[in-house]
Amino acid sequence: DTLRLRLPPELPDPLFLQDGQRQVIEAGDSAKWLVITRQRLSPPSGAAPPSQLPDEAVRALQSSLFVQSDHRRIRTLAESITQNSLPDPMDIGRTIHDWVHDHMIPVDTNVRFKSALEVLDDLEGTCSEYTVLFLALSRAAGVPARVTVGYIVDKDGRLVLHIWPQIYVGYW
Repeated sequence: DTLRLRLPPELPDPLFLQDGQRQVIEAGDSAKWLVITRQRLSPPSGAAPPSQLPDEAVRALQSSLFVQSDHRRIRTLAESITQNSLPDPMDIGRTIHDWVHDHMIPVDTNVRFKSALEVLDDLEGTCSEYTVLFLALSRAAGVPARVTVGYIVDKDGRLVLHIWPQIYVGYW
């Protein structure tokens, strides 16, 4: 239920997302630890209307410079992808996740951060490109979505920076 990773002393704290629940940094006598706790999810009970969403979730529905969820191409694709989904934010999120996973080609871009429309042009990238496209499609489908940043352990056992999306289904 909990993963504790001893951190190198030279690793700066500000790179970690500390939400006080899932991922926190604890300082011990001689070491810092990244503590990640498994979230216990309860099934969502359907989407709340925007008027009943917390402000943070309402903001996570908005289009932006990189997440062009109001663009015609994004909206049309989101509608096409989710047309057979249940009217439930978790089901819509899973459907979009599966589409992005099945259509994107993992390519190490490391050039710059691409917008959702740029990602849609070539469907290639790393975690940031997967995430920005997922965000745009989710928001276009009416599901609040935001970015989360943290670390993962790579195949060589190193901590590497990672970005992934979260959707709001009554909780993040």
